[in-house]
Amino acid sequence: MSNVLLDEQADAIDNVLNQYNIIGRCAGGTLTHRRLMFDVVLQPGTPLERIEALAPHFANVLGCDRVDVKKNNGGAIIAKDIADSRLLLSIILQQYTTRIPAYTAVLGLDDNDAPLLLRIPSADVQSTVAVGGKCKSLLKVMLESLIACNTPDDLQIIGYKTDSHKWTGDIQQEITRRVQKDVNHPVLIVAIPDLAKFSPVVAADILSRGAAVGVYILAASATEPQQKFGITLQATDNRGGYVLHHVSSEIPFTAATLSEASPEKRVKLTQAVQPVPDDMDTKGLFEEIEELLRGN
Repeated sequence: MSNVLLDEQADAIDNVLNQYNIIGRCAGGTLTHRRLMFDVVLQPGTPLERIEALAPHFANVLGCDRVDVKKNNGGAIIAKDIADSRLLLSIILQQYTTRIPAYTAVLGLDDNDAPLLLRIPSADVQSTVAVGGKCKSLLKVMLESLIACNTPDDLQIIGYKTDSHKWTGDIQQEITRRVQKDVNHPVLIVAIPDLAKFSPVVAADILSRGAAVGVYILAASATEPQQKFGITLQATDNRGGYVLHHVSSEIPFTAATLSEASPEKRVKLTQAVQPVPDDMDTKGLFEEIEELLRGN
């Protein structure tokens, strides 16, 4: 979706230039903190004033109230603000996908406009909980970024709504199986959208035994959890502001959000989620993880 979004907006800028007989083209967009900046290459000698005069037209085709137009090496930069709810994961993935390591979740952008990443198997991460604010949305962002940047052969996701879920015991059995066989691949993410409804005993078991065999929890919680997690993502407001808390550091960031997924996208997401063990009844599980990613 990200490529489509930026390409469409670049094409829209080109259409405005063509409409007003300005020789030039939009060379692409760049995401910064709450801004999209489009680089416009102009014919040498084109006055910046001609581009500035078209600002209302650029704003119209970009779907915003206003844009800023600034000179840039003989061309121009057209910049639009991004509303809090539109810091799209898809755009971040487009900008930085080649720099995202395996098994790494995208959280959003830090205060320096850089993507904030969590490599789940790292010794100082391993388990992560988002607390307060739009914590379920942040969990979905982490899950979808993992799906986008990893294959099902390398990373699998299993989702739980409550501790009474019929698959809760299966994951503990899977950990035991991995311990006995000394295997830790593929990485298995246990996604818990409401930690308060999940058995603390089971959670503690996964947290204590899972990391050694490649099983990790990503969770959301409206309140401070009972369990100790490697990483806590604490909401600072209801607009996507968070602070990453680690043993000795705190990193403020703005959480990414998801765009509305098309039916085709939802099918792709569902197919990308592969539960284990192999003999598990998967139909209901697929439905639940699809529902989680859809935001219901």
